[in-house]
Amino acid sequence: MNYTDVKTTTSHFDQLNLIDKLSILAPYKLYNPRNFINSQINYEIISFVLLIIIALSCVVIGAYTTISKPVNALDPNDDKEADWDGTDNDNCNYYKSTNSDLELLNIESIGWKHALSLPLIGSAVLYGLYYGLTRFDKKNLMVGLNWYVLGMSIFPNYLTYHYLLTVFTRRIQNIFNLQPIFHRYRLTLSKDVDNFPLGVVESIDKTKFKKVLRHLRKVGVKVIKPNLIKTENQLVNCFFDLKFLVLIPVSMIVSYGFYKFNPVLNSEYPLNQTNWMISDILGINFAIFGINHTRISSFRVAFILLVGLFFYDIYFVFGTKVMVTVATGLDIPIKILIPRNPAIYSSNVFIDLYEVLTDSRHWDTPMSILGLGDIVIPGAFVALCLRYDLYKHHEANRKAFHHLLNFSKPYFIVSIISYFLGLLLTVSVLYVYEMGQPALLYIVPCLILGVTGLSLLRGEFGQIFRYNEDIEEPAEEESSEQDPNQDPEDEDSEYSVGEDSEWERLVEEKMEIDEDFEETDLDEIDLLIADQSNPVQIPITYEFESDDDDDTFIIVSDESSESEEESSDEDEASISQSDDE
Repeated sequence: MNYTDVKTTTSHFDQLNLIDKLSILAPYKLYNPRNFINSQINYEIISFVLLIIIALSCVVIGAYTTISKPVNALDPNDDKEADWDGTDNDNCNYYKSTNSDLELLNIESIGWKHALSLPLIGSAVLYGLYYGLTRFDKKNLMVGLNWYVLGMSIFPNYLTYHYLLTVFTRRIQNIFNLQPIFHRYRLTLSKDVDNFPLGVVESIDKTKFKKVLRHLRKVGVKVIKPNLIKTENQLVNCFFDLKFLVLIPVSMIVSYGFYKFNPVLNSEYPLNQTNWMISDILGINFAIFGINHTRISSFRVAFILLVGLFFYDIYFVFGTKVMVTVATGLDIPIKILIPRNPAIYSSNVFIDLYEVLTDSRHWDTPMSILGLGDIVIPGAFVALCLRYDLYKHHEANRKAFHHLLNFSKPYFIVSIISYFLGLLLTVSVLYVYEMGQPALLYIVPCLILGVTGLSLLRGEFGQIFRYNEDIEEPAEEESSEQDPNQDPEDEDSEYSVGEDSEWERLVEEKMEIDEDFEETDLDEIDLLIADQSNPVQIPITYEFESDDDDDTFIIVSDESSESEEESSDEDEASISQSDDE
């Protein structure tokens, strides 16, 4: 048979969706023996190279999604220069804004207890899936798992595309000096203590409606305006931009593609397996999502986790057939799939693709597989190295954090190289022995040796072991007997405000409203008192005296100071009188 290009195909093939056609044609085009590349290198190397490229891309993108302001960096808003962006404060672990954040300070990070338990949890899940595949109806299990993946896919899709869109807009705004493409908004849910009428209250453009407003005042119509909302009346504040208007539809389209090209969920789908291109798209999104949410708090925890999963991977690949059975038996995006050389090329170099496409038996090709666990776990370690590089940069340079800031990344680069070498060792052994290999068997030693070796060369071995991103938990207070009438929040016995607290309340409100207000600025306090637009009856004027030893403020009444001055005057008068006598 002579080789021909695909220009006309069977009607059966023509009825397939464009994505299905691409997924079937891709391996035949990619591994065509008559291509120059295929004539120079072994065809197996192509699939391995593609797997490594995808894995490295997922790890790099996933690592950068975890970047936020480190604890030793200054606030981004302190330096709104060329590198500043409105997203610099987002996703920072060192900003707390909800009650749950205060109750669970380090809920997002993996501690050493979690690191020890993860291999056990993974084993339980793996054995559970294996038991389900071997003891129950595989079809029912597949239906349940695919519906679960479909429902969960919205979240990794959204996070991945949100990050990519944010990076794109951030760069575009910086390069062309543009205003924010997606403006940020604040939505406040608060108590109505002013008894406003039901409905919407907007900020009125006084310039545009100047004539109308003047007329309405004359005829006795009241125009309601928004007012300041006290902090204690604000129940929830939500800050957002409008990226979701783009990202939610895109995320849903990708998830719908998983439904449409999935024979388990869509009975009308003509192929026997989920389209590998759609499966890979979801797999990549899940991998990036997994790296972002697998926050390792320290290198100690990271080494514990890597070593535990090192033995976990060895046991389940070499010790049992559980992992191989689950990986090959489940048609869900828990792995990256790359087509290998079609079997027909092994027997005949010169084939007629028209004839091949006529027979649907040739549509399925063997696949090279890389599990998402071999991307997510090393990726979480690489992300930790990147954050440590950022921490070291700000330790040496006390500057504000900006996403656009360039900084040295020695540990990140070494970890990426180590991960690449681990993958290269994996595929090399796989190629030689032609049997599945536990990737972590080669990746984990490369990562640990690479990072610890660099730290020893730089003399920072002790520093990386002391590095910890967790927020220190507050010490438990010792129980002590207290006066039942004493306010538990009144911790400073030297601080007294007297009976009149109205002035104190007004000062606090002023501080909350005016961001530039400083506690010890007496000039600002005088301005507040002298504000004739909001006169306040203040029976006593107070004066702050700062203690140099601590942050205690002693409030002294002017009445006492006046009495002291009067007494001193009387003393001086008596002394002068005695001198005269």
